[in-house]
Amino acid sequence: MKVANFLKESGWELEINNNEISVDLLSEKIRNRISNVPYELKELMSSVNILENSDATAWFITNQDLLEKNEEDSFAWNEFEKQSLEASIDEKSKEPIIQFWESHFCFLMSVKTGYSHISIVTKGNEKGKIVFGFEPEYEEVNVLANDFEEFCQIMIDHINDSKFNEYLEQIL
Repeated sequence: MKVANFLKESGWELEINNNEISVDLLSEKIRNRISNVPYELKELMSSVNILENSDATAWFITNQDLLEKNEEDSFAWNEFEKQSLEASIDEKSKEPIIQFWESHFCFLMSVKTGYSHISIVTKGNEKGKIVFGFEPEYEEVNVLANDFEEFCQIMIDHINDSKFNEYLEQIL
């Protein structure tokens, strides 16, 4: 919650979930997707309903988001995966998209300068690394941090203006 409290003090909207949403309430598909997410991120996701910047152009995915059935005009927790699959030309081109999203979990979405995401790698040699990607090829990512803790520090430093990050500037 350190990050959530810092973001609130920095002008982000924070709505605490007083009745933490248990992972047990999530579908099996989602539980599998987040099974390798670090404890600190899972705790953040379960303890808040809303954590978004003051312009509502960047937000963390929460367990509340994972439970919701999204309306057609709102973003689903896996919106960028869905967009990529819809844009694929055939079944063969869907395979790498599915593989990517089965090994990455998007925990922060942004529409600040176009659609973008910050995700954690959940499987493979890069497991635990924090990556970011932009539309239209969400799956073409670059490493932002070696782990969630380092990401939080990079974000705090960027927001505090103590260390500028060109990617976070576009996303947050």
